[in-house]
Amino acid sequence: MATEALLGVLIGNLNTFVKNEIAALSGVDSQIQELSDNLEAIHALFQDAAEEQFKSQAMKDWLKKLSDAAHVLEDILEDCSTESNRLQTEGCLARFHPKTILFRHAISKRIKDIVKRFQHIDDDRRRFQLPLGFRQRQQEDDDPRQTSSAITEHQMYGRDQDKEKIVEFLIKHASNIDGLSVYPIVGMGGLGKTTLARWVFNDERVIKHFDLKIWVCVSTNFNMMIILQSIVESSTGANPNLSTLEAMQNKAQQVLVGKRYLLVLDDVWDNVKWEDLKSVLQCSRTKGVSILVTTRDPRVASNMGTFSTHDLQPLSEDDNWSLFSHYAFGPNKEQPAKLVEIGMEIMRRCSGSPLVAKVLGSLLRNEKEEKLWLNVLESKFWDIDDDVIMGALRISYFHLKASSRQCFSFCAVYPEDFRIEKEQLIHLWMANGLIKSKGNLEVEDVGNKVWEELWQRSFFQEVEIDELGRTTFKIHDLFHELAQSIMGQECIVYDESASLTNLSTRVHHVTYLKRERDVNMDVFKKAESLRTLINLRPSEVLNYRGLPPFNSLRALRTSSSQLSALKCLTHL
Repeated sequence: MATEALLGVLIGNLNTFVKNEIAALSGVDSQIQELSDNLEAIHALFQDAAEEQFKSQAMKDWLKKLSDAAHVLEDILEDCSTESNRLQTEGCLARFHPKTILFRHAISKRIKDIVKRFQHIDDDRRRFQLPLGFRQRQQEDDDPRQTSSAITEHQMYGRDQDKEKIVEFLIKHASNIDGLSVYPIVGMGGLGKTTLARWVFNDERVIKHFDLKIWVCVSTNFNMMIILQSIVESSTGANPNLSTLEAMQNKAQQVLVGKRYLLVLDDVWDNVKWEDLKSVLQCSRTKGVSILVTTRDPRVASNMGTFSTHDLQPLSEDDNWSLFSHYAFGPNKEQPAKLVEIGMEIMRRCSGSPLVAKVLGSLLRNEKEEKLWLNVLESKFWDIDDDVIMGALRISYFHLKASSRQCFSFCAVYPEDFRIEKEQLIHLWMANGLIKSKGNLEVEDVGNKVWEELWQRSFFQEVEIDELGRTTFKIHDLFHELAQSIMGQECIVYDESASLTNLSTRVHHVTYLKRERDVNMDVFKKAESLRTLINLRPSEVLNYRGLPPFNSLRALRTSSSQLSALKCLTHL
């Protein structure tokens, strides 16, 4: 939810708007002042309210109402700014044009309606009895804490035996077996299943043993077409651009036949089409073909595996401390005794999760003050529910500045396990007003600093730079889950498994990842303030029907040439 930073922007814009002639001519200047006072009172307690929402449904509902109203108010103020610019350009006579008079009448009604809406929101706020000024607010104009370049793990912590067991299976036990050898790695989220599989995948012995190595991230939707396409792309380096499942199956078999290959199916959530996929994968007719499966679900592991499941255990206390201290202190750095004592207590709460050790270590990196370490240890998020890992991620999230929080939570607009282009993400932040130029820094430079902060704090991972210098990265599925829980119905990812029949009026950001040629846009007419509409397969032309007037759009990415209905994109 980008609401906290948006409230700050709105308060500033309202103070400017009071002096605007449109406010005076529309007779709403007194209401605007009242609205500004209400917003300042709400803004003062926002972070406490945002933290409280995780244990109070009433608070969560109130924040949703606040977010919806804030987006509508921003649309109104930007419409007024656009109209004011038009009047200045067209001269004095434009003020008496019927179009201008109609605008003033319409804006007066919209502002009076939104003032009433915020009055109700402020009345509800008083019921929660959150003390104003309870939290010392972090200054948004402070420079981000200086950090060194991101620390990369050049060694495994506590997984050497796991790795050796899997490598031995692949290059010895499975090498003389006919048919597929499927080896499942199972464990709860955050235990490092993907990391372990990656270490195995890149082991020199494994590289030499197999003719072909393929990595496919399956995630929540076990889609045969996408998995087979990934296999072909990984093997040939090119997208086959095939439209039917049968053609894709044939192409995959051409790539795999006669080869001893290793296929990693990472992050599998269900196996409903496993037998269909297996029939395609059995085409090699070569001994030693192996598949590694990583999953949280023991039933998936049992159903897919041809050998005993490899149950990944939490890290030992010593190994988890080694990983945590690697990120918190850096290699060969001084470790003050008092911070070590507090850090040990933090790690005892982490359930042996390497993800938590990495995230909290990144949070505390180079921090010498005991106060922040104690804040992490004593945080209320440890006790909100039984999910220790999600509690730790929330601790790290709420230690970000408000502007960085809104930039991270916006990432819910991408599908899980999607490889995100850094430059595109920064442009979307810019389009939605989540980042602004600051001092001598251009807005793109501010976006780069925010991205660097999120990367160094382990919110982003698997960073890659291609031969053209383009940076891409991923978000761990638990971080993606956190972003989704914050954004709620504000973000919709429309893929093969999603349905928009019951679209909420609250949706602000929509992403397409569908293969359908026809997409009916009528469902979006309900959206009160649609800000982002992006097609992540822009090479595939979508034939939109019934385009509604998306007046509030800030970002649009489409291959459709049928945009005649988009006549009023003043905010784009």
